Amino acid sequence: MKVRNISKNTLYAEDIDLYVPFKNGEIEELSPDILKKSKALRGFILGRLLEVVEHNPQERIEASIIYLLNKQFSPKNNEEPAEAVFPDPPKLKTCEDKIDVKIHGIFYDAGGYGKVNRNLALKLSESGLNVKVVPKRSQNQLNEDEIAPIAKLEKTEISPRNHILIDSIIPSFAEMSTGKYRILYTTIESYTVPEQFIKCCEMYHEIWTTCEFATNILKKYIKDKPIFTIPTGVDTELYTQDGPRFDFKPNINNFVFVSVFGWNYRKGYDVLLKAYLDEFDSSDDVSLLIVSRYQYGTTKFHRNKIKEDIDKIMAYFPNKSLPHIVRYSQIIPEKQMPQLYRAADCFILTTRGESMGLPPLEASMCGLPVIMTNCSGQQAYLRENNAYLIQPDRIEKMKPGQMKIHYWDDQEFPILNSKEVHDQVKKAMRTAATNEAGNKIKNNNMKEMILNNFTWNHTANAAVNRLKEISKQIEEKS
Repeated sequence: MKVRNISKNTLYAEDIDLYVPFKNGEIEELSPDILKKSKALRGFILGRLLEVVEHNPQERIEASIIYLLNKQFSPKNNEEPAEAVFPDPPKLKTCEDKIDVKIHGIFYDAGGYGKVNRNLALKLSESGLNVKVVPKRSQNQLNEDEIAPIAKLEKTEISPRNHILIDSIIPSFAEMSTGKYRILYTTIESYTVPEQFIKCCEMYHEIWTTCEFATNILKKYIKDKPIFTIPTGVDTELYTQDGPRFDFKPNINNFVFVSVFGWNYRKGYDVLLKAYLDEFDSSDDVSLLIVSRYQYGTTKFHRNKIKEDIDKIMAYFPNKSLPHIVRYSQIIPEKQMPQLYRAADCFILTTRGESMGLPPLEASMCGLPVIMTNCSGQQAYLRENNAYLIQPDRIEKMKPGQMKIHYWDDQEFPILNSKEVHDQVKKAMRTAATNEAGNKIKNNNMKEMILNNFTWNHTANAAVNRLKEISKQIEEKS
């Protein structure tokens, strides 16, 4: 089968250790044997990241792939997609071995890092491991119900020297700690790695990352340590399509785009706002709901910074009657987030880089189609048939100070300021606002992807498997 990489990124088929680089339209040939061996390659083709140029209908595997491709379709507005049947997420594995684990990191923050650490700790404890959490000092942004189960794990007693340490943190904030075996659980959102990240990795026996993208990037820089992917996930019991919806007062428009992120340049708020304000006007029955806190705080000063940034972009359209924008900058307890998603119609995030991106997955489980940049960590789940993809433009070094986080200075990210990207975002938003049936098809496909690959049970099961192997290695050396 002859294919062409149209993803504009290098694709990595981990199951056969094969890289398929983007060569600007150059055709690659894949043998039937390779296609049979690699589920990943078949997934790239079915996800339309590899475009089929030529195939042999006499080869059963190639004919099967083409059949599945032809079965996929984008319905017209008046076509009702069939009712989907979704798989059950995996059961949580149990561990009967006595394994002491200490997890150090941010736990009481409402952002993504805190959420990952809380779910990892609670799931590992539920699976039977003896888990102690050591919170890194940070502002408490949780309510009492969210704090209680984590606070209980702070009191767990473990062996002072023979435990396994998981330092789940940004490498710049890593700290040398005790532990018979030390793991750094982290992520990379850029296409290059800051030097200080590499130096921090030297303190650990092995590295875990949240996505294949981060694993592949780190492997280019770190040759002497094992690196494993322990993907993050979704609470599929909390984030569901059925349940109460948030009641907006005053009311907002009929079709609601929602974007949830920490307010900083990496998240691409400039890309989102320029496209939305350009594509729609006040006559369109749409609203853009931006749920975002400024990355450095939640005071009135920080809320005003968000307003100032939005106002600057709105000033690009001085003679236009602009579409509706709503911003919300307060912390929302996680149990209320599904209500917010259910009250919206489409999730959008025009990000320049993610470790995985939890809000798109959570919004998807609540029934929302996703518009998102096809780059970095979210490529683990984004496909042509399950999301509206924004293909990035060129990748360049970030100007010092642009991200307002020192370690991203001079690191490579998608720029996303080309007319092509702008037009893609406009088109995706307009399509989503007018194609209810197509939205449902994409959302059904995304839900299937999540339930098969990205729940917190997937996270815990992958971690349990690796921790059992480490514990066995420690015993053999003792």
